[in-house]
Amino acid sequence: NIGSSDILNGNEKLVLGLIWTIILRFEVADAEGKQGLLLWVQRSTKGYAGVNVTNFTSSFKDGLAFNALIHRYRPDLLEFNSLSGDGAVENCENAFNIAEKDLGIARLLDAEDVVDVPDEKSIVAYVSQFFKKFAGEAKYEAMSTAIKNAVEVSKRHDDWILQYNEGTREALSFAEENKKKFTTVDQSSTTEEVGNALDSFTAFVKEVKPTVQAKRAECDGVYAALVSSKRNNKRPEFVPTDGGCLPQVVAAAWDEMEALEQAYERKLLDKYLSFQRADRKVAKFNTKASTLDSWFDDQLKLFSAEVTAHSVQELEAQLELQRGFENRIGLYKMTMTELLTIKNEVEAAALSGHAGAQSVATEYDSLEKKMTETVERESEYRQKLESALSEEQMLVALEKEYIMKVDKCEFNLNELLDKVTTFDSVGVSVSDIQMMLEEIKKMPDDVNSCETMVSELTSLSKSISKKQPDAESHVLSLQQRLESVSTVLADKESVLGNALQDEERKDVLKQEFAKQANDFHSYCSEKGKGLSEVSGELEAQLQQVNSARDAVVAQGK
Repeated sequence: NIGSSDILNGNEKLVLGLIWTIILRFEVADAEGKQGLLLWVQRSTKGYAGVNVTNFTSSFKDGLAFNALIHRYRPDLLEFNSLSGDGAVENCENAFNIAEKDLGIARLLDAEDVVDVPDEKSIVAYVSQFFKKFAGEAKYEAMSTAIKNAVEVSKRHDDWILQYNEGTREALSFAEENKKKFTTVDQSSTTEEVGNALDSFTAFVKEVKPTVQAKRAECDGVYAALVSSKRNNKRPEFVPTDGGCLPQVVAAAWDEMEALEQAYERKLLDKYLSFQRADRKVAKFNTKASTLDSWFDDQLKLFSAEVTAHSVQELEAQLELQRGFENRIGLYKMTMTELLTIKNEVEAAALSGHAGAQSVATEYDSLEKKMTETVERESEYRQKLESALSEEQMLVALEKEYIMKVDKCEFNLNELLDKVTTFDSVGVSVSDIQMMLEEIKKMPDDVNSCETMVSELTSLSKSISKKQPDAESHVLSLQQRLESVSTVLADKESVLGNALQDEERKDVLKQEFAKQANDFHSYCSEKGKGLSEVSGELEAQLQQVNSARDAVVAQGK
């Protein structure tokens, strides 16, 4: 212990001890004591050639440690590599001069003392001045560096936060958008459109998603670095803002998106396969439907036309063909049943939006209507054929009846005309004329019969006018012939009647003539005898004859 008297009396040992205590207390305290100062010197001179500080005595004898300290903090004041351990005094002088001149550190030591017998306390006191000088600057530099580092860390954190927030916002937005996309029902209505959707999905999986996925992975790395850096730099815990979110939120959204993505892919693939099957069925349907449609159109065109057959044979042949239609429509009804099955199968694909289903349904409905219409038209057409056949058969029968009656009528007319023309009153007897008149009186029955036939033929000619267009004119000619025969018959009857009267008068005259002839004959015979007696000369004989004649005339004979 030292008191004031010791200082007053100049007790050197105690005073020096007090000074040393003060030095340790106020000068070396900043270095946390002698050991702390030694550690600072060791760290400051580490790596310098020939310098190995282990104490505050011998380690400073060559002066290199002093120069190393100065060079460590002020490399601009000396060239350390130019120094050598052999020049201890020069080294110490160099360091002490620079320290005093350029650093403002008082020269507390002599070079010779340090080289010969270095005093630990003196060196500690001197080195502590270096510590105060350089440690203060180091603290300022360290503070500046710390501030700079803190600013850089904050900037780096801000950059990471911005990068993370933008990246997670993009990743989360990407996930949400695609979740909507993958939950939206695909509206493709053709196999080609579904194939294009699959191609787009493949491009999404191989090109679009990996890009965002890489950014997301980068964000996860940034987040890990950010959290670690904030923890190491004792910064507040990072809480995402500006649309950013924690990695687990993004991961959950992506997990949900990828689950929906897988389901979407399965649906697309199932839809693609379903549409391919539907396409094959639609193609099969269209092939069969085209054949049916063409056949129905042909049949409808045929059945809509008028019956063109005219003969019984043609109509019977047409009806025979219609029986073939019945067999054919039976087969096509089976085909329609098959098409209905295909339609129902395709309509199952329509639940996924296959466009062909509607066209198949429409075509099937059209075919069904056409088939119904075709069957109805065929029935109507067959009825027309049967009616035409019945009418034609009736016409044929009427035509046969017509021909037979025409032949009979013509024969009868010819017979009548032949009979009438044979009735000649010239050179025939009264009995012959009477017989002919009797025949003529019988002929009105034949005429009436012919008139009945002509009347019937008139009706028949109208019925068969389609087959016998000239029938009516022919019947008219028969009518005219009948009228002509009737006229001839009447004329002939009149002529014969007149002839009969003439002949009857002739018979009377003949009888009178015969009587008179007989009388005249008797008279002539009587007179003949007288004439036979005429004789004499010719003139006398002529006179006798003329006289006899005159006598006869005079008698009226």
